[in-house]
Amino acid sequence: MKIKTQYESLDSLFHKLSKEKTFNQGNETLESDFIIIDDKIRETARDIRLDIFNRYIRYNNLINFSLFVVILFFGLLLTFWIVFLFRKILIPLKNIEVNMRKISEGDHELRLPISSDDEIGHLIGSFNDMTGRVVSREKYLIQLNNTLKRQNVELDEFTYIASHDLQEPLRKLISFSALLEQDVDTELNDSAKADLEYITDAASRMQTLIQDLLTFSRTGKSVVNKETIDMNALVSNVLNLFDDKIIQKKVKLINCTLPETMGDPVLISLIYQNLIQNAIKFNNNENPVIEITYDKVNGNNVFGVRDNGIGIKKEYQTQIFKPFKRLHSRYDFPGTGIGLAICSKIIEKHKGEI
Repeated sequence: MKIKTQYESLDSLFHKLSKEKTFNQGNETLESDFIIIDDKIRETARDIRLDIFNRYIRYNNLINFSLFVVILFFGLLLTFWIVFLFRKILIPLKNIEVNMRKISEGDHELRLPISSDDEIGHLIGSFNDMTGRVVSREKYLIQLNNTLKRQNVELDEFTYIASHDLQEPLRKLISFSALLEQDVDTELNDSAKADLEYITDAASRMQTLIQDLLTFSRTGKSVVNKETIDMNALVSNVLNLFDDKIIQKKVKLINCTLPETMGDPVLISLIYQNLIQNAIKFNNNENPVIEITYDKVNGNNVFGVRDNGIGIKKEYQTQIFKPFKRLHSRYDFPGTGIGLAICSKIIEKHKGEI
């Protein structure tokens, strides 16, 4: 190398001088030689520094160029990866999103093309399969909905028939039984009178049953028109309907202050009518008591009717809310057994519990 060659020439020069000259002679020739040596040393040192600087510049440029190449390589690699990610993943996912929106808007026959056999292709295939199942399920639900609508129409027709055609013969049967009893009252023996009473009673019970069926049917289909209800006024109006029975059975009423609540006043009134009627009917106590209650449980309003009557055994507290479920004979307590079912249906429509 150049630096090494220059150091070797300096060393050779000093060695030559040490053999040919002695430092104690002090002549001009020696001084001249040292001057020459000094100039050569300076020149060589300058060349060495310049060479080191040039090498530093070259090395620095080489390092910078290497860094540039590395950065450029990774930049191109990142760009390639982003393009690959965009084309292979983001675009297909965007297409899935767009097509899902179209399907939700009603284009149920739309399917995505499968352009690859990788994970994205499998995802698109699964999406198409899922779309097919959802569409089939929707068609099935539409069919069921149409069937339900048709059955509701048939039920409405039955309700009309029940409210008119079925009740009309019963009304005539009851009326003509009463007329027959008046016309031949003195000519009927006790057995015939008892038979006539059975006929009238059976027709009356059938009429009540039909009316309760109509009420239950209409309750299930009625729309809940919610508004703010003054519960104190509502309960007071319901109690006024039973004034005669309350006075007749000497019922003691215990009221409490009730808060306002949201609900359908007509349906809520029907609940209290059934509960208060049951509290009066199913009570053989000598001193019957009916209490209107209210409590706040876990932030929920809990309204109630409590009495000291026969009560409901625990094992029957669920099935008693089913239609026509009776725990006692109609000879012990009259009724059709549909009152609590109506109450349960109304509470269910208000998204509550009974």
